Amino acid sequence: ISYDASGNPVAVATGTDGQVLTSTGAGSPPAFETASGGDFVLISSTALSTASSYTTDSIDSTYKMYKIMVNITAIGTQYAKLYLRLRASGSDITAANYDWTGGGTFRFTDDSDNGTWYDGNISDTFYPIHGLGGLDTDAGEGVSSEIVLYNPSETVGYKTMRAHANFLYDSARWYQVSTALQYGTTAAYTGVTIYTSAGTMSGTINLYGIK
Repeated sequence: ISYDASGNPVAVATGTDGQVLTSTGAGSPPAFETASGGDFVLISSTALSTASSYTTDSIDSTYKMYKIMVNITAIGTQYAKLYLRLRASGSDITAANYDWTGGGTFRFTDDSDNGTWYDGNISDTFYPIHGLGGLDTDAGEGVSSEIVLYNPSETVGYKTMRAHANFLYDSARWYQVSTALQYGTTAAYTGVTIYTSAGTMSGTINLYGIK
């Protein structure tokens, strides 16, 4: 029960499943409406099981930025790496314009030592999202990464993105690595592929749009 503009009691219609009660302004009874998606919107969630790659073509001008959350819990081939390629018109872009840099730190799991890791390269045909460190195949090991894509639909300026990853290189050392990509073209892209340099991977990849 609410009140109308004249102060008289009025029943609010119950709405449908999933709607929320929202204000409709001063002097007007509230109403059940579909909730806003907010500024951080889940576009897709993909479960991978012994897959060699993940592909999405769901990147367009709807959002200024996109975020990809990667959680790989198993790698089929020891010291395989995760690479990323951009996509346009339903195909991977393989031109040697993937200019990247990376750096980070590593620590032995028994706390016996630690150090600094750094790497970088230019003009590859792929973007190594956690640098050139390989991944281990032991139980409980894998890689988690957060990748941010900046302005993929704009046609002014080169394309850029960044990634931060945590992973185990082998059973003794774990790494945290930050990498950044500048793709040497102003053309828009419409998707990405994440794939292994060898073998397969299992886990979950979520794609988000950021308004």
